[in-house]
Amino acid sequence: MAGLAEAGLARELLMCWAGLIVIGAFLIAASIRRSPGMAVLVIGLSLLFAGAFEPWQAFAPIQGEDPDLIYWVGRYRFMGAIWAGAIVVAILLIVLCRMFPKRTK
Repeated sequence: MAGLAEAGLARELLMCWAGLIVIGAFLIAASIRRSPGMAVLVIGLSLLFAGAFEPWQAFAPIQGEDPDLIYWVGRYRFMGAIWAGAIVVAILLIVLCRMFPKRTK
């Protein structure tokens, strides 16, 4: 696999990382504001991301011994792990925001 196939994989991975950066920015804003509503928004964005890019497919078994495929699968698995971590952090943030609400003056 070379040429256009690898360019397509690289472009898709770039779009995935762009989506994860947006999700991460909202997650940071939700944690700074201690806002469970924004954390719910992060989960919603993660579900939209999942519908568009199917990051769980990164954990499927590798079919073939192509070194280029093995290279890209490693990158996709890392991206999928970051996506799963963002969802876990968002859920924990919702729980923490409910347990320790923001103090008002």
